Amino acid sequence: MNDKCCPRCEHQSILRPRGFSDQAIASLVSWGEMEKKVVGLPLCDDCHSELRDALIENLRVATEKELQIGRAKNNRAS
Repeated sequence: MNDKCCPRCEHQSILRPRGFSDQAIASLVSWGEMEKKVVGLPLCDDCHSELRDALIENLRVATEKELQIGRAKNNRAS
């Protein structure tokens, strides 16, 4: 298999199609992790890992914020 230029990082690498959901793609674009021009294009393994890690980290942060909000509401109700 020939190396090609990754459309996200522009490094020479083996590219593969990546199956992110529409919601994941929308989140990555809105966070600035992925440009619209690379949506649907094959990416290198490094970019795929970075994007997956960004999704996981942002989900972790959002979950922590939801827990904090829930605790604050419970404290006010007490």
